[in-house]
Amino acid sequence: MADSEECGSYIILACSSRQIFVTGHSEYDRYDLDKEYKRDLGRGLNPDVPVNYYPDNDPEKKPILSWRSGSNCIYSNWLNFVYQETPYVLEDLRPVSEDSYLREIIGVKETVQ
Repeated sequence: MADSEECGSYIILACSSRQIFVTGHSEYDRYDLDKEYKRDLGRGLNPDVPVNYYPDNDPEKKPILSWRSGSNCIYSNWLNFVYQETPYVLEDLRPVSEDSYLREIIGVKETVQ
């Protein structure tokens, strides 16, 4: 669902559409990655400076908080998707083999065994 050449896959939707995998940490606040980076430096691990995180890639500067609105949008859209796809009566929930948001969009007919 979301990927880039620089970062790879970020959001992955399983064929059944009931499993959504997020490989990043968009829930992080401004300083979470900063703390992890400096912790690893203190342990002598020599980590790479996080890309586009510090102004001018300078770890002495206050980290840039550029992902908050995107993070909130992803979370809100995920909650809406779950709400829209989940029947009020859970006994009406279709089996995974019959349930695929992607199959409906792209017209795939086969089922998952």
